[in-house]
Amino acid sequence: MRENGLSFNGLAFLTGDRGHDTFLPPGKVSDYFGFQYMRDVDTGEMGHNTAFVTTIANNVLAVLDSSQVERLQTLAQTQESGIERFALMRLPLIKAFRSNLDGDLPEGSSGLDRAAVINYSADLYELDGALAYQRAQVPGS
Repeated sequence: MRENGLSFNGLAFLTGDRGHDTFLPPGKVSDYFGFQYMRDVDTGEMGHNTAFVTTIANNVLAVLDSSQVERLQTLAQTQESGIERFALMRLPLIKAFRSNLDGDLPEGSSGLDRAAVINYSADLYELDGALAYQRAQVPGS
């Protein structure tokens, strides 16, 4: 299944544009509630329809008590600046990959520098991992 997701992302990148490249899926912040699983096994076959996000969110909220909802709201407020930082940190890397794909390179450049991409990605995904860990802790508590 993971390979299909990677293939899909690769195809989307090759056939997309900057708007598609910068999309941050709403499921990203709900992985620890089984969102991806529920989306993929939905017997109503709404899983990849935008209405599914609202449906599953309402269903999850319906089973939480007020203190659990409060913890999630606090987490959302706490993570707002980190999520915004993550989204903005992605932009230079997205621009570099799109420019490389389009052949729109700076004068004298032969393309992306592997070491620079790895270093930049490390910082980006360190932040992503920290945010994800916080998101796992709240429902885990």
